[in-house]
Amino acid sequence: MKRNFIRASLGLLSLVIIAVLVADGFFKTSGSNENIATLATAKTNVNRHSDVVVRPVSVAQKPATQEVKHTEVEDTPGSKYIAECDEQVDLAKAEKQFETAEIDKSIENLIPALDDSVYAESQVALALISGNESENTLVDKLKELRKKYPNNTMLSYDLLSLCTSPESSCKSSVIGEGIALDSQNGAVLLLSAIYELNNNNIERATDFLLEASYAPVYEEYWGEHFSVFESAFSQAGADSDLATKVASLKYSESAPLPNFGPLVRFCENTEETKHNILHACLNMGQRMSNSESTMLTYLIGLSLQESVYKKSNDATQIAQVSKMKEEFDMTLSLSEKATSLIWRNSQRTSDWQFQLKNSGELAATEYIVEEAIRLSADVKFDPCESNW
Repeated sequence: MKRNFIRASLGLLSLVIIAVLVADGFFKTSGSNENIATLATAKTNVNRHSDVVVRPVSVAQKPATQEVKHTEVEDTPGSKYIAECDEQVDLAKAEKQFETAEIDKSIENLIPALDDSVYAESQVALALISGNESENTLVDKLKELRKKYPNNTMLSYDLLSLCTSPESSCKSSVIGEGIALDSQNGAVLLLSAIYELNNNNIERATDFLLEASYAPVYEEYWGEHFSVFESAFSQAGADSDLATKVASLKYSESAPLPNFGPLVRFCENTEETKHNILHACLNMGQRMSNSESTMLTYLIGLSLQESVYKKSNDATQIAQVSKMKEEFDMTLSLSEKATSLIWRNSQRTSDWQFQLKNSGELAATEYIVEEAIRLSADVKFDPCESNW
């Protein structure tokens, strides 16, 4: 009976998430992408994000109806065409299939189900879901969990991400333990550098940055967060199906994001004569923009590269970074139309979720845009058709 209850709870939650995302577009309701939109407007806006961003777990408010029109991108070089449904999505009518009170009850009962579990994935998922009201509250929870699971690299990375906030209660011993566990990971060494920058330990920060730039791997454990929630829900009794994967996708947004602001300012303010540090900034920027992680990491990577190229007046490379930013902006703008097509079909949703988990946010976004363009090229394609 417990298995059936959890399965029904996640299925109900998935219906809500899907309904919201079809109507509003996933990239317009996601908190992380609001940050991305701000970062994309100007390089100086990167510095505005000086605190760790903890993405809230919530279902966005939705309008009763939303008109979606069949439109075409302006016919300019490199422009793309994506078909759109011209029917109205009547969410008020759709919501009659389930009651909001029942949805809230399902979510409330999910937490004790995770709390009853003895598995590491369930306990980590519970901490991320219930501990994001306060940074220090989540820090304390993750510290306790790391004592229980000292070899969990994703857990350790999340803790270090929180430690990059200027207001964090982290001690240097937390950083040392994280490095000892994952010493070959450039992402961990980079977080250690940011921690030292926040504490005005410039020499130690520089040493960590140099180490990070030459580390053999750069891993932010993006995909592991999806796996943790999928495993946690499975351990609570849910089936391993698309409903569970969609719920895992939404809950994984509760993972903390690093505070990259001090790093950006440090690289921007480094003197032109300090070639080794500037080379490290450039190398980190390239590794971050090539990582299979968040769009935030991608844009920070571009910003680091741009700041170094400007110091050397490298017009060719500056132009290349600008082109990458323009391509990113185009992909993001097209994604709002592409997502409505993806979420109307269970197989396309499953394929997108796979890309998101295994290739990162940007690659997954590029995938759905390309898929939407491919579908739209077929004159027989019906953008209003729904297949769930």
